[in-house]
Amino acid sequence: MKKCILSIILALLSFASQGQINFVEGYFITNEGKTKQCLIKNNDWRNNPLVFEYKLHENEEVISIGISEVSEFSMSNIKYVRAFVDIDLSSNELSKMSYKKNPEYVKKEVFLKEIVQGPVKLYKYTEHGITKYFFCKKNGVITPLVYKKYLIGKENKIGENLMYKQQLYNEINCNALSINKILPVKYYEKDLVSYFNKNNACLGGEVSLKDEKKKDDFNISVTSGISFVGLSVDNTSNRSVDFNDKVIFRVGIELEYVLPFNNNKWSAFLEPNYQKYKEKQLINEGLHTEENVGVNFSYIEIPIGVRHRFFIGSKNNIFVNAGYVSGFTIGESKIDYAENIYVFGTHDPELRSGNAIFGGIGVALFDKIAAEIRFYGDRDPVGHELNYSSAYKATSVIISYNLF
Repeated sequence: MKKCILSIILALLSFASQGQINFVEGYFITNEGKTKQCLIKNNDWRNNPLVFEYKLHENEEVISIGISEVSEFSMSNIKYVRAFVDIDLSSNELSKMSYKKNPEYVKKEVFLKEIVQGPVKLYKYTEHGITKYFFCKKNGVITPLVYKKYLIGKENKIGENLMYKQQLYNEINCNALSINKILPVKYYEKDLVSYFNKNNACLGGEVSLKDEKKKDDFNISVTSGISFVGLSVDNTSNRSVDFNDKVIFRVGIELEYVLPFNNNKWSAFLEPNYQKYKEKQLINEGLHTEENVGVNFSYIEIPIGVRHRFFIGSKNNIFVNAGYVSGFTIGESKIDYAENIYVFGTHDPELRSGNAIFGGIGVALFDKIAAEIRFYGDRDPVGHELNYSSAYKATSVIISYNLF
């Protein structure tokens, strides 16, 4: 069994190593103004990149190229342009926040992500959790939209410089909106994209969001499968017992949130499931007669973890995950010693679900069906009981079906 599982894991890892690099059709423009068609590695950067990788044809070598050599690059309906701009990267963290209301600009050469095209373009720049927006009218000057949080006085109250709203009113207002109509526009991508698209429509230009549409952020799946489990219980009064390993069934539901960066490769998930382990074991009491000892262990297991996908095509992927499992028991879960034998220092210990770490590897097909092998660390369901310790071992094979 172990050799079979190991073979499956090695095969999945081999496929993952081949499928994780995602090169897509695109182009870049050199400093000399030449456009090169190529395949660009789409990392769905969380922070704006300074370099990217490309290859001229599918089977050719991968080349890395940086901002000093490229004025523009694009792939998968995503476009970055090089610009030398004023950027205020003042922190939004309270402990690092500035007391200055006005932007504290630094000159930087960066790749700006174009998120709205048309007569007035909108750009986005993100670095270390700080996001700033820029606009460009037909004159070609890229200008920052000013927004800044700052501290006020000794009480450290937080103020906001909302100059960007005045900029929208004065410079990007084809619809002649009143300031009261602009005040609700927040310094968020969704609000700004909507505003710029409406302005560009008024100017008779193309209305477009450059970034491609993301997948749904939230997935719900039903899960089922089997667990290979075993329990050993130690007692200071020499009434230890090793229960037989057993295959039990599991059923549950998984809630998964796909993180909105790195091409949907990362997600967080919660998978509550029900399992029941029931077994009897005959133990030899030495001077006492033989005794049947039973275990009745019904519990809701609650794994919570993170998952990373290695895509193979658009709808299939191999994934690995890791996390922490806790839970709670249902009904009367305990170790049941024979009632007619009494030994000082023993009783029927209650079982708790226990806590452990876990790791898994699996494959998902057609964005619908997934299979996973999950390995758990040992849990101690009777560790809370005086004179007892235990080890509950489990390995699960899980099948899931994505509902939506």
